[in-house]
Amino acid sequence: MMDSMPLTEKVLLYIENNLDKKLTLEKIAEELHYSKFYMARTFKEDTGCTLYKYIRGRRMDEAAWKLAQTGKSIAEIALEAGYSSQQAFTQAFGCAYQCTPQE
Repeated sequence: MMDSMPLTEKVLLYIENNLDKKLTLEKIAEELHYSKFYMARTFKEDTGCTLYKYIRGRRMDEAAWKLAQTGKSIAEIALEAGYSSQQAFTQAFGCAYQCTPQE
């Protein structure tokens, strides 16, 4: 099924299914059997954004959802989103949503 999919769709599906794991350009390219350069270029051409920026945005969206819908602490959600500290997460969250995670 995935064989007939366009590359960017394969990448998006892989990201969605592995959002909770460490995702790098190299890892995704290896898993999908593509050159990382070709994959990165194609993804940017198709989406208008880099793979790294897309993954970061998806994780932030997921974190915002968890903040609103679960009883988890900000620190716990920050770690799940791949941030090394609550402070780094709060700063990134503020840039993305113009408010603090508490708000």
